[in-house]
Amino acid sequence: VDLPPHKSVQLQFSIKPAQNFPIDLYYLMDHSYSMNNDLQTLKTQSANIANAINNISTDYHIGYGTYVDKIATPFMLFGEEGLLKQCGNCKDAFSFKNNFPLNSNATAFSEAVANDTISGNLDTPEGTFD
Repeated sequence: VDLPPHKSVQLQFSIKPAQNFPIDLYYLMDHSYSMNNDLQTLKTQSANIANAINNISTDYHIGYGTYVDKIATPFMLFGEEGLLKQCGNCKDAFSFKNNFPLNSNATAFSEAVANDTISGNLDTPEGTFD
């Protein structure tokens, strides 16, 4: 449309939502012990999350990663005051793990989350990525 200055024109147009557009969802979770309730919620909701995405688009990938704090003092306790005292079944501390790379298998995503266990750290100070 070519208009002279200070003139207006009304246009009519319509839009349609994109159909079956690609979606990549990577769920990155704080895996410190204080987030244990959130991990349990994710375990019960992981299939619902994957199904909700599948209802939007069949061209999706879903992934899952976890992080704790740096494996160094003062962010972690070592020795007798370490993770075993905080929680008896905590897995070893780590900075980041790609537990389930982006994938379109919703069942495998739910299984990866369901089989995960929490880790531990000190809640203060925080020391994630630099």
